[in-house]
Amino acid sequence: MMDTNNRILLVIAVTFGFSNSYFSNSYFYHEQFIKDPFSYDGLKTDFYLMVDFVRGAIQCASKCSQKRKECISFAWNERTLKCLLYNRSFKSMQPPAQLYEEWEYYHTRECSRYLENGMINVDIDKVFTPGVTRTVSCNDGFVAVSGQINATCNPNFQTVVSDTCREVLRNITVGKPTEQISTLWKYESGLAVDGIRDTDIDALSCSHTDVSDDNPWWRVDLLKVYFIVTVRMLNRGMDRYGIDVSDRLRNVSIRTGETVSNISTLCGFYAGPGTLGELVTIDCPPSTTGRYVEIALITEILSLCEVDVFVASV
Repeated sequence: MMDTNNRILLVIAVTFGFSNSYFSNSYFYHEQFIKDPFSYDGLKTDFYLMVDFVRGAIQCASKCSQKRKECISFAWNERTLKCLLYNRSFKSMQPPAQLYEEWEYYHTRECSRYLENGMINVDIDKVFTPGVTRTVSCNDGFVAVSGQINATCNPNFQTVVSDTCREVLRNITVGKPTEQISTLWKYESGLAVDGIRDTDIDALSCSHTDVSDDNPWWRVDLLKVYFIVTVRMLNRGMDRYGIDVSDRLRNVSIRTGETVSNISTLCGFYAGPGTLGELVTIDCPPSTTGRYVEIALITEILSLCEVDVFVASV
């Protein structure tokens, strides 16, 4: 709220049409509009809401306020007394070159649309003012582990968010401890996290469980609890003998858990059948956490040439 002195000055300004920097930088800033410090090369006419003639910038602001749902910015010319109302911010207009020295530019005061590692989704012809809630888009390489982030502009023009955009740590499985139900010959579980993406099992780059096991499983210990974002499985390719058994990768469940005795949270399911050298990608539901990631079949024989796990810090 304005104090008594500001109210008296505002009445004087409206009466006599004053437009000095006190009103531009004090009244507008603290109340509804902010004077734009930048100079523009002209005024684009495509986004006019109204053209009028008034005695001061405050009266032009009043015209904009009367069209609150439409007017986002305005300009006032001290020499011609012209008042231009716009349904866009000046920064979005890319105006053509022309004289601009006599114009003053103002835009609606709003909360910042920018967040650390993300941006608030506000249409170009809308404003992010107190009471408005919008969703957030995270930058590339970042994720909303809760599934969706909401941002609200509060009465103090502060942006309040329901979560943060967290950096995705890509493939942290390489070299981590692994286990599987059993091992066929030398095709041990660690071959699925050795960082080698050769899909020929005879190159000793793929894990393989024993042929006699039912419901085989393989798991990796990430050594700490994370949000599990995505799990990828690299399937076998054609071996040197021309044998294709890639269709064995089917009916696969991926589960996570914070302890080895309770790996029960379902990340996803792959029905298959797999194809030669296929990279199967499973995105976990929002807020999935775990230290252990387990891959299991309800059929026989599990062979994995590489397992990638993408996570975010808890």
